[in-house]
This record gives sequence, C-alpha cells and structure tokens, in this order.
Amino acid sequence: MWERDGPGAALAVLEDDLNALGAPAGRATHTGQSPMIAGLRSYFALQVGEPAALAELEEAAGAAERGGDGQGRQALISFELSHLLTNAWVINERYDEAAALIDEAVERFRSAGALRATVPFRILGMGIALRQGALSEVVVEAEDLAEEIELDALQAPHVMLLHAQALAWLGETNQARTLCDQVEHTTGPQVWFAASSLGIAKGECLLAEGRPAEALEQYREVQRLVVGFGVGHPQLPRWCAGAIEAALATGATDDARRVLAWLDAHRPAAFGTWPQMVSLAGAAGCAAADGEADLAERLYQEAFAVSGTNPLDRARIGLRFGAWLRRSRELLRARPVLAQALQLAEDCGAAPLAAKARAELAAAGGRRRRQPQGEDRSLTPQEARVADLAVTGATVKEIALAMYLSPRTVESHLTHIYRKVGVSSKAELRKAPPWSSTVCPAPC
Repeated sequence: MWERDGPGAALAVLEDDLNALGAPAGRATHTGQSPMIAGLRSYFALQVGEPAALAELEEAAGAAERGGDGQGRQALISFELSHLLTNAWVINERYDEAAALIDEAVERFRSAGALRATVPFRILGMGIALRQGALSEVVVEAEDLAEEIELDALQAPHVMLLHAQALAWLGETNQARTLCDQVEHTTGPQVWFAASSLGIAKGECLLAEGRPAEALEQYREVQRLVVGFGVGHPQLPRWCAGAIEAALATGATDDARRVLAWLDAHRPAAFGTWPQMVSLAGAAGCAAADGEADLAERLYQEAFAVSGTNPLDRARIGLRFGAWLRRSRELLRARPVLAQALQLAEDCGAAPLAAKARAELAAAGGRRRRQPQGEDRSLTPQEARVADLAVTGATVKEIALAMYLSPRTVESHLTHIYRKVGVSSKAELRKAPPWSSTVCPAPC
C-alpha cells in the first residue's frame, strides 16, 4: 500500500487493522510483532507530517535491537527498522547519525558476503551526499552499484533518479534525461516515491538548461502527487526549492505562494533547517516581485542566517538574491553575495549554476580573486593511483582493497579527482588526458 498509494493510505490501513484487532494504533500487543508494527506506524506517521513519530520510531528500533539475538526473524526485524530509522534521520537532517549507521550496516553485510543487503543503506548514503552537494560522490556510488549488483525493480529507480539529479546539477543533462527515460520506460507502474522523484529530476534538468517554464510544469505535477499521496514531510522528497525557483523565474508568483503555503503548513523545527531557509527565501522572492524591497532584503538575510549544510540550494538562493540586488543597481552589495554563490556552486561542481553566477558577478562589475595557476588541480600520488585503478573498471570496493583504504576514503578521492580533471564519471575519466601526480591533466 505504501509503495502504490503513499504513506497516507498505508497509515490509514495499518491503523484500521490495529483497531480491528483491538490493539492501540501506536503499539501492537503481540510481543513478536510489536517493534515492527510500532516502527512501521511511526515511519508512516513521520512521512505524513507527525514530528513526534521520530521518537516513537527510535524507541521501536531500540526495542528490536535489545530483544534480538542477532539471528533469525528478530534479526530481520532489527535490520528493517534500522533502515527505516536511518531514512528518518536523513530526512530530518541528522546526517552524522545516519552516516554512522550506514557505515556500520554496509560493513556488517559486506563482511557477511550479503552485498544485496547493503543496497538500501547505500542508497540512503547517496541521498546524504546529494543533500550536502557532494555530486561526484553520488555519481561514483551509482556507477559502483550498477557494476557490483544487479538491482531489483524497486532499488534501481531510486539509484538512477539520485544519479540523474546529481548529473542535472553537474550540467550533464543529456545523461540525466537518459536515466529518467530508463526509469519511465522499464519500471512499469511507478512507486509513488519514484514518480515524484522522477518529476524532480526532470525539473532540475530543465532548470539547468534555462527552461524554467517547463520545469514549473514538472513541479506542479510533483506537488499534485505529494498532496495526493498524503505526504506531509517537506523533505520527502525535496521538491519545494526547485518548484519555488521555477515559479519565481517565470514570474508565476501565485505558484510560488501556493508552494510556500504548503511548505509553511508542513515545516516544524524537528524536520530540519532546510525547509525554513527555502520558505524565507521563497517569501523574499515574492516580496521582491511585488516591489517590497525592504521586506525582500530582510527575508533574504534571514534565509542566509539559517544554519545547515544545504550548499546547492543556498547557492541558488544566493544567485537569485544577488541578481535582484544587481537589477536594483545595488552593485557593491550584490558582488559579495554573487561571489559566495559562485564559490558554493563551484565547490559542488554545479556547472550551470556556477556559469549563471559568474555572468551575474561580471554584470555587477565584480571579479574573481585570481588563483595561482594550477592551484589544487594536480593529483596527489594517492589520487593518481586511485585514478589509474578507476579507469581499469575497478569498483570502489576493489580499489579500497588494493590500496588498503576504506571505501569512503576512495569515494572522497574520486570526488576530488573528478573535480580536478574536469569530469563527472568514470567513463569521462577514461577519456581524459594522461595524468600524473605532478602535472595537471586539465587546462589550468
């Protein structure tokens, strides 16, 4: 029911069944099933927008862990609930806790030779990387998963759509569209989450290509899906920022306000800082469109004062704020805002966003601080070795074993290599000029 009709329908069915059994909705009475049923109920409740459900899910996962002997049915329940809990931590921006549990689970299952069991956790790791702007890490992990494991019909769309979103931000929109087409044409009836994520991936492609009106149509469909499936958590999936950006870029402030109204009704503090930043910046954009300059500036400043690691959307908001200041002839104030947006975009490798920020900065009369030729572009000896192994087709795990490194360290090296060489995938790396640890392989 969750896969087909969304969390709202799944929660209603589960609670109806519990009521029919004479059990309270939040807890089951059967000892063997209690943690799993309570955990599922909490997981669905969190997705429909109940902040308190996270604590209930944590309690259920703890009960499953304490009650198991590490084997058999109870171990399976503990595995399932740990995955649900990790996902809940991700969408609530508790990335450090989620990453620690992901690393533990992946290592445990790899040691046992159960590679397929690592996939759900690795997908969650890709989600964290995308949220933190580590686009090349998403690409690397997607490629390795495709090489290591034959993904099933439920796993493959999640991997491909995270990959597609990362590629869209990187500016590789043709590759991103190919992945979207594969999801659309090969998976059959769409799981609700895949359907909404597909709309986001297409929307990001269109925004990267400078086609906001078409992107807005995609996001209108995503909002229809989210509302129809009873989703009340603004970070499941993250659609509001792109929708607001597309609406403001086309002057469709009514659309922007409709998204803001939904977001403001579903963003308690427990759901992280990203919704607050997006809401404030969206309201600032609407105020700017209405000619309320003082209000717009105050709201933009409040948006940037929100803490959190959201570099891609922070860069996009900074670009919008800086461009508005420039058009308002506030050139001196626009330059540092645009320079910061450009730096964030470049750090993430978001080429289309960086190009727009660079153009706006030049129009505002600003100049980038000139960096020494070749700075941070040559590969270190260890990076060169990782690159040599990667182009042979070795996976992250194989490179890690060969070099006595952790898989996460190898992924970090590949992220740096991609940025320095100026590519976004292993396939492009294979076509790059020869490199060494002393000579920059790309034009410096």
